[in-house]
Amino acid sequence: MVDLKISKKRFKRKSLTSSIALRVFLVSFVVLVIPLCFHAFFTFKQEYNQKIRDLFISLNILGRSHSSLIETEMQFYKQVLDIVEEEINFSKEKGATVNAYLRKIAWITQTKDVFYLASEDSKLICKFSSADELLNKDVSFFQDILSKENFVFAPKKSLAPSIIYISNTIYEQNKPIGALLIGVPITEFISRLTLKEEVSYFIDLSLINSQNEVIHSSDKTLVGKLNLVPFKKTANSFWIEKDFDKRFAVKVPIKDTEFYLLFDIAKKHIVEMQKKDFIFKMLSLIFFFVVIGGSIAFAFITFLSKPLYNLFETMQKISEGKIDERFNKTGMGFEINILGEFFNSTMDSLIFHQKMAEEENLQKQKLQQELKIGHDIQLNMFPTSFLDLPKVEAAPGYLSAKEVSGDFYDLFLKEGGRDLFIAIADASGKGISACLYSLNIRSALRAFTTTFSNLEDIVVATNNLFIKDTKETGMFVTTWLALFDEKKNILHYTSCGHPGALLKKHDGSLIELQTEGMALGVEPIKKVEVKKVHLEENDLLVLYTDGVSEARNAKKEQFNVTRIIEFLNKSKNTLPSDVVDKLLKEIKAFTQNEPQSDDITVLAMRFLAKE
Repeated sequence: MVDLKISKKRFKRKSLTSSIALRVFLVSFVVLVIPLCFHAFFTFKQEYNQKIRDLFISLNILGRSHSSLIETEMQFYKQVLDIVEEEINFSKEKGATVNAYLRKIAWITQTKDVFYLASEDSKLICKFSSADELLNKDVSFFQDILSKENFVFAPKKSLAPSIIYISNTIYEQNKPIGALLIGVPITEFISRLTLKEEVSYFIDLSLINSQNEVIHSSDKTLVGKLNLVPFKKTANSFWIEKDFDKRFAVKVPIKDTEFYLLFDIAKKHIVEMQKKDFIFKMLSLIFFFVVIGGSIAFAFITFLSKPLYNLFETMQKISEGKIDERFNKTGMGFEINILGEFFNSTMDSLIFHQKMAEEENLQKQKLQQELKIGHDIQLNMFPTSFLDLPKVEAAPGYLSAKEVSGDFYDLFLKEGGRDLFIAIADASGKGISACLYSLNIRSALRAFTTTFSNLEDIVVATNNLFIKDTKETGMFVTTWLALFDEKKNILHYTSCGHPGALLKKHDGSLIELQTEGMALGVEPIKKVEVKKVHLEENDLLVLYTDGVSEARNAKKEQFNVTRIIEFLNKSKNTLPSDVVDKLLKEIKAFTQNEPQSDDITVLAMRFLAKE
């Protein structure tokens, strides 16, 4: 247990009371009076600087909230474009019907124009439009929009002044054939942003582009190119000097656009308000601290000394080892009582958390021991070496997750040395139980391969024995099993709820070896579907668990079987060790730093010509 003895020094009530009285005297007549003289020289500048920082913070918050409003509006118009694209095939539709539809959309959304630009002979031609005057116009100055799927912009050369365009590029066979645009007046956005009731200053709102050119502003004098000088102490904050008028400004980006919102306020407004506030505070400070505060402070000396002394006394007893001692509230204790209650709560929490920490430490030790046992069991299930067969070359790959699971693979010769038994499996669940059930299946498979000659009998016997152990636990094991007759070059295989193995033939074709069937341990079975395939020289067989196909990246996308097949199709080297190493690197590159949720197990085998 933590040693709670802090100090054996005793506090005397008389010295404590005298100390409080002395402090009040110094505060009232020295600490307050003298600093007030200096306060008049420094307070104005300090509070002014603080007010500027607070102003920038407020403008940043205001900017983000208004930027979100505009982003919501932009999203609405993008959704409108998506709906129009779904409703009309612009590459096939003709006539006034489309123009009428676009006019209806423009009327419903209260926008300037809705039109479609078709890419024809390296030009952009307005093919359909809600406005007749735009039809068949060459607007190639919009050409850049085809390089982006969605774009929000306000070109210098435009069909109409003060318009923001939202575009949606139309693709056909993965090539851009045109773009659907909607034009929204800038005032449509700016008019919805209200500033008068949100802050106590007169703030100007402007819309600028990435070159700091003001496109629209509530202050017409700001329209044009601005020189923004960064304000080092606060992000997104700037100085603006315009016509000898210094302004504070905050520049906030509008998501998915090339625009920014600029909020600015004239420096003179801040200075005038600060002067009034400073005078009021100085008069209030002198009155409350010197006249009223000094009198009240002396009146409370006696009341404050008692609860403070009691708190020190309690702390002294605890420092001597009496950890069950607690502070008792005293009349007129005010904050001292609150401090005492907090101190009591702290002591209770300290003792409680100390006990919890001890219990947690024991649980962690048990869990670590359990995980170590499970990890050792899982590693012991894997073959330590592979058989030296003249017709088979094999290589394994294994990446363990944080939790112990039930993956295993096995490769051994049946008694007599003719048939090679191949297995890969994945038990449901995590922890030692999954490892033990996997070990149970592995032992049963090895035992029944010596009893039965064909794969179907081995699987049926293993399942019916295993299900007696699982009973009502709900545990099951998915497996892919095979027997390879090395004399006839025939592979008999079955997949019991497990992903099918992938066979890359020597000619480059790819076959998925999959059969119907459920996982072992679900219910008793009488027969199992077994298929066979003839193997040739340099045929490559790849077995894997669902940890490979279900590996996820930051976007929650799975690696999936398609990527495994694409990898094998691209793979020119059929050496099993190279295939396994490169596949594991592909998976790591796909998932990057995302935590691994399941074990990744791979077994690759190449079948060679008979020596």
